[in-house]
Amino acid sequence: MPVPPTSGRLQWTDVPTPLRARLEDALGAPVTDTVTPAGGFGHQLAAALRLDSGRRAFVKAAPDDDPLTAANVHEAAVLDALPPGAPAPELLGIHHAADWTAAVIAHLDGPHPDLSPASGDAGQTWMLLDKLTSSPASAPYVAAVSTKPSTAAALHGWDELLSDQPADLAPAARAHLPQLAEVEAAWPARAHGNRIVHGDLRADNMVRDHDRGVTFVD
Repeated sequence: MPVPPTSGRLQWTDVPTPLRARLEDALGAPVTDTVTPAGGFGHQLAAALRLDSGRRAFVKAAPDDDPLTAANVHEAAVLDALPPGAPAPELLGIHHAADWTAAVIAHLDGPHPDLSPASGDAGQTWMLLDKLTSSPASAPYVAAVSTKPSTAAALHGWDELLSDQPADLAPAARAHLPQLAEVEAAWPARAHGNRIVHGDLRADNMVRDHDRGVTFVD
């Protein structure tokens, strides 16, 4: 597995040639340019590809043994399970080669929305959220959204600290470890529901696409 870059993300040239070739074949044209959006926290490839045909697509890719690959595959499964008309980009495919995995997603073209009170983007965002939660989630979505807590989530780890307390643990945390571990064990069941939620909705996880309007990503 390549060492994650000390700054920024993996680039298109870091992707093994067999996977790049497979993606170009699936998309129907050679890649002529890539753009990595600003922001985000992952080190995996997350880039907009421009093809020789003029088409564009967004790709997330990492080695199979990279923890972010499981997150990319999970995101792809959720996108594929969303109901028609959901304000999210379409999943175009999952591809594997040379011990790497890539999720290909429809490209969105536009800036982040303006959520100031005077902007129409804020009203559209609330309308879309109301639409998403207006009826129970479909069975495919429920199946795609695992109820098993992610080991990478910030709300996990107190139980491990309780059984193996590091010497430099903050005194306040040490004093409340039993209660924190109890809350950690209980919250997944309490958070379970039957509506579609984003879970990390912020301005940089939305795009005001020129054709679709406000669209949710990640």
